[in-house]
Amino acid sequence: MSVTLPLSGQVQSPVSTVLTTTNQTDIFTTPAGPASQKIIAVHFANEHTSAVEITLEWNDGSSDYTLFIKSIPTKDSVTFESAILLSSISATQKLKVTADTANVITATVVFVSDLGAQGRVS
Repeated sequence: MSVTLPLSGQVQSPVSTVLTTTNQTDIFTTPAGPASQKIIAVHFANEHTSAVEITLEWNDGSSDYTLFIKSIPTKDSVTFESAILLSSISATQKLKVTADTANVITATVVFVSDLGAQGRVS
């Protein structure tokens, strides 16, 4: 089976982060440069023997905005799918996650780097 995604830009290697604390953790920061980053999906895997609640937030360079709150069942995973355009043109934008249990959640960000989208986000 193959999948075709109607996206401009170049798919990058996924970025995975183990949430080692119950504090808010940066899982993706836009790199400096002219390209914008299109977040395609964020996958969350729960390796714990209990459900774990996570909160995904977007930071625009000054404030956090909640995008997704989900309880992930035991030994299961959930995916946040949305086209989010992040840029470092006006401020460094980030994705952050908070989990209610440490060392059991891995967050993986799938994204596309797009020079054609530069300048669209202010």
